[in-house]
Amino acid sequence: MAANDNVFITFYDDESDTFKYSWLRRSTVEPFLDRAPLDALPSPAAGAPITNEDARLLGGMAFLSMVGRRQSLRERLQITTAAPMDWTPPDVPPMPTTPLRPVSHPTDGLKAHNDFQHWHIDIMAVQDRDLTIGLSLDDVRTTITFGTTTRCSIENFGIANIVDTIAILEDGTQAYDEALVKLSSCKRLHRAMQPNWIVSVSSAVGVNALVECVDISVQP
Repeated sequence: MAANDNVFITFYDDESDTFKYSWLRRSTVEPFLDRAPLDALPSPAAGAPITNEDARLLGGMAFLSMVGRRQSLRERLQITTAAPMDWTPPDVPPMPTTPLRPVSHPTDGLKAHNDFQHWHIDIMAVQDRDLTIGLSLDDVRTTITFGTTTRCSIENFGIANIVDTIAILEDGTQAYDEALVKLSSCKRLHRAMQPNWIVSVSSAVGVNALVECVDISVQP
């Protein structure tokens, strides 16, 4: 991805009955593209001219995708397609049953330590694919290991790092989406691995971090 790559977004605004578009930096929406289904457009061969026909094809696909189930827009369509359009909604596959929550969940380890509020972070170490932080409170010590860390952002790590909270961010929340945007500027490691968690380390003093990883292990 080039630093100046842009993304073109178009949509239909029901309230104003208008088609709208916008340009965004690709880095802004990259986290969401990572989780979205993507299809390749029919495009000219490498080095071939981009013709009026290519432009009409792309524009036609855009309008058809925005029409969707809007009957009022279907009645306005005057686009010739290779075959008659079938607007029948596809069958939605049944949702898989929700797996049982494992006996030991990463959140349990964090909650058992009150989200590590007031603990001191004095170690941050990398071994192989894992990032480990060491924490202490009075005479008690423990570690949190982020197994197969895929991306991380670490800021302001200093001599004194007093935790306010260490929490797993929930997918679909604003905090999660903001974390994805911030992590999009970080180099992705271990691309073959699918991360399961994003953890926020928020400190009253010192380090603040976001860690995207496959596993989380909290030592008792």
